[in-house]
Amino acid sequence: MTTPLSPTDVAGFFQNGYTILRGILPASLITDLRRESDKAAALVRQAHGGQPQRFQPISAYAESIDTLPFRHYADLPALHHAFRQVLGPDAFYGRLDVMGVFIEPPVHPWSITWHRDINRQNCRFETEAEYADFVLDWDSLNQINAALYDDHCTWYVPGSHLRTQDSPAELAASRGPDPDREKRLREGGDLVALEQMHLEHTRSMPAAVQVHLHAGDLLLYRAYGWHCGNYLPYQKRATILDVLYSPAYFEWRHAWLAGHSPKWKPNRSRRLSVAGA
Repeated sequence: MTTPLSPTDVAGFFQNGYTILRGILPASLITDLRRESDKAAALVRQAHGGQPQRFQPISAYAESIDTLPFRHYADLPALHHAFRQVLGPDAFYGRLDVMGVFIEPPVHPWSITWHRDINRQNCRFETEAEYADFVLDWDSLNQINAALYDDHCTWYVPGSHLRTQDSPAELAASRGPDPDREKRLREGGDLVALEQMHLEHTRSMPAAVQVHLHAGDLLLYRAYGWHCGNYLPYQKRATILDVLYSPAYFEWRHAWLAGHSPKWKPNRSRRLSVAGA
């Protein structure tokens, strides 16, 4: 597949905040990635117990699993071609010290609340203008979910990546389910009611859509847009999570993750248009 994204796909990514590359992973690679993901999932569950939702980074498991399939994923020409269609020739991904794999919760349903990966409270930018320059720069906050099994966990609000202000209904949805009720259901073993409670939460966000991936599909999305995840122990999951970098975003993100407050140097020619402007 040498031209996986049409001009409509690329335009849809910038308009909606996500696009899906259908069937982009070859079957033989999926087989190899499933095998090694199962090994790592067993290791992380044995080591940590509880409800692990991922193993990350892949490089941390290099002595226990064969990481070569993940390197083959990172080297896929079709992916490089697609990502460069979106972000240009400098886009890169596939660092094993960044990449991880989402896995299903082993015991009970689990949900991550509606969120933006960065917001005004945690961004460490001093001014609204700096914040807007960052979140509306299309080089920042691009992430990848590559499904090794059918994955219907992710929900997204199309177009929300183009707004720096949130509605009261969005803020209400982001508060999440009632934690006391959630705890009672979990401790009481009422897993069906817990599952329904989480589904109600995902549906509480205005204009949200459920993203449906089949094995071999890849979701490219703006992590600044409103999104959440709803996970079930009886639905097998192994979905590669990765970051699509520009050189500037790589430099900024790793300084930010280290606890610093790096400045973002906006590229005005690569700024998204604010919705409604």
